[in-house]
Amino acid sequence: MRVRIIALSAALVALAGVTLREQSRSEVQDLWNRALEQLGMPLPSRRDAGLVLRDYYANRVAAGLMTPRSGAGEIIELARDLRDVFPDQQYVGDGLGITGLVGLYYSHDDVPTGADDVHDRIDAELFAECRRMVSEA
Repeated sequence: MRVRIIALSAALVALAGVTLREQSRSEVQDLWNRALEQLGMPLPSRRDAGLVLRDYYANRVAAGLMTPRSGAGEIIELARDLRDVFPDQQYVGDGLGITGLVGLYYSHDDVPTGADDVHDRIDAELFAECRRMVSEA
């Protein structure tokens, strides 16, 4: 499948294996944009891409492909990276709709050493929060 997609775009063929040492960032960006155009795939806005990535991580957690703590960490990092697009209004993470996830994630910090059962309960709540996010997406 991957080979077929690359064959549909000369720009993707040109991008295959390219490093920034070989070409400038702007040349690589130009090839990427041309590849998307050749494949008929519009470049999403940062907002749309952020929502897709948030839902991707939540789906991976809900499917058991990623631990709840790792998935929540990725989503929180995404919120930090996109704070200009999803600014906090009243609570941390509310711009991206992850306030509950943020609270649960950081509650791990308050767990005493050796209280693995508490970590497990928090992870179960993170899992449930990711499932909720998936069902509302």
